[in-house]
Amino acid sequence: MEGRDVPIELALDACLEAARVSPSGGNAQRWAFIAVTSGKKLEELARTCGGREGWRAAIVGAGHPSGFETRMLDKPFWMLDVPIALSQMSLMAASMGCGVDLCVDDIHEEEVNRLVGLSSGDMRAVGVLGIR
Repeated sequence: MEGRDVPIELALDACLEAARVSPSGGNAQRWAFIAVTSGKKLEELARTCGGREGWRAAIVGAGHPSGFETRMLDKPFWMLDVPIALSQMSLMAASMGCGVDLCVDDIHEEEVNRLVGLSSGDMRAVGVLGIR
């Protein structure tokens, strides 16, 4: 079984550290990461992300939709930065022998926001990293 010998708390801490040092356009870091480890909430989150199975934990990446924007790109920095940080976290988890599911385009944003307690308009879920 992949990554089962790595304590999930250690994997989560390492992933969150990878996000902390992840590059951010404009050095804005207008993001938040929410770790989900409880059984029922984790199952609902996996279902919301296309019916994934076997997650021991998940990390929801969210961005603050207002604030520093760019005119150079079609999207604000937070829509680019959060997926980059999620990618860095997925590489960290994989380097520890954990399986990962990185979900950025098949999530139901409103449902993910509800599950992790993000209020409408304050933060927006951008993606979910499932850790097996």
